[in-house]
Amino acid sequence: MLLHHFDADPRKLDEDRICIFITGEEKSGLVMSGYEDDTEAITDILGHLKVIFEANGKSLMVVPIPQG
Repeated sequence: MLLHHFDADPRKLDEDRICIFITGEEKSGLVMSGYEDDTEAITDILGHLKVIFEANGKSLMVVPIPQG
């Protein structure tokens, strides 16, 4: 429902993107719209989380581990 309102809003620009976390006892997930791929969305989410951590005097470090 929230994604429908986002997409239907006349103020929405073509470059606008959204990530919605859904958490509940029966279901949970992540909905993304406006991204070319999941990697771009996850990069934005991690960047946002990093800023939130820093605002609270903490650090968030993400280290990619190669698959092999």
